[in-house]
Amino acid sequence: ESNSYTGKTLVEGGVLQFGTSGKLTASEDIEINGGEMVISAGGQLASTAVVTVNTGGRLVASTGAITIDTLSLAGGTLEINGALQLISTQVELQNAELVFNPAAGASTLDIANGATPSSRANITYNGDLATGNTLLIVGVGETDLKEWTIGGVKIDGNYDLTANSNGFSITPIPEPSTYALFGATGALALALLRRKRKA
Repeated sequence: ESNSYTGKTLVEGGVLQFGTSGKLTASEDIEINGGEMVISAGGQLASTAVVTVNTGGRLVASTGAITIDTLSLAGGTLEINGALQLISTQVELQNAELVFNPAAGASTLDIANGATPSSRANITYNGDLATGNTLLIVGVGETDLKEWTIGGVKIDGNYDLTANSNGFSITPIPEPSTYALFGATGALALALLRRKRKA
């Protein structure tokens, strides 16, 4: 049965769920003011849909590709479970919260179709970047990324942005004290080795 509803969809609480092949093809706009919208891989909104996630609202997306024409995170949260390709004409990030829950080592946000984020975003990464895991952001320029933060700490100067054919990899830069600890450990190991050889 087709959906003939043509007005704006407001989510004020609870959960609006889209399954793997879920589509909302008639409603033009969705505004999430509270509660959350959950959309699985393959989910697709109307070709002209504008999804606005305001403060207190949450958009939860699973691994795979979802299609949203225009996504505006106006203080709201985008939660990414695994690797997500967000196929969108325009993405606006206005003091948005991005929550990454990596699955099987995959931690990727791929904003396709040349979308241009604006303003700032704060990332919560529920994994351990310090163990060599990498967070890959595709479709965002280096200048924009340097305005983003991870856990409130600005990426510029605290995290290494490495450009490659896929986008930008984000990895932590060890504190100077960490380098000093590495150096001290290496010197101690060398001293013990020399002492052992003399003996």
